[in-house]
Amino acid sequence: MVPSRDCVVLIAQYEGCKLVAYLCPAGIPTIGYGATWHIDANRKVALGDKITQRQADKWLNMTIAKVAGEVENLAKVLTQGQLDALVSFTFNLGSTYLANSTLLELHRKGLYAQASEEFKKWNKARVGGVLKVLPGLTARRNAERLLYIKQVP
Repeated sequence: MVPSRDCVVLIAQYEGCKLVAYLCPAGIPTIGYGATWHIDANRKVALGDKITQRQADKWLNMTIAKVAGEVENLAKVLTQGQLDALVSFTFNLGSTYLANSTLLELHRKGLYAQASEEFKKWNKARVGGVLKVLPGLTARRNAERLLYIKQVP
């Protein structure tokens, strides 16, 4: 199973694309569609880095493919909507957070309605050392939740 266009669009929409490195709300140097690792140079992104739109799109697709494999290994049984939602979630947070989440635990038990509610809890980021609710993350988690419950058995 591969992530659908819905997944790619959701990630691109919420990550946005910047071709010059910037600090994300959590203070991490970021470029392209939320990349913190300079794939072509095999190093962390640094402020001042620049990439082309072609590189940004390539990195987005490479990262989505990698994340999809991680999600499938962790979640095992997935509908298309669940895969798409969990790939977006994991793209944003990383597979360690998914692996250790109540969201994944409930998903594996087949408690999909309860699992979908877990997305709402992941709307915070550390800003200036303090955990804060971010409106963009709240909107993203809601969009992921809606994808997750789409076509649930």
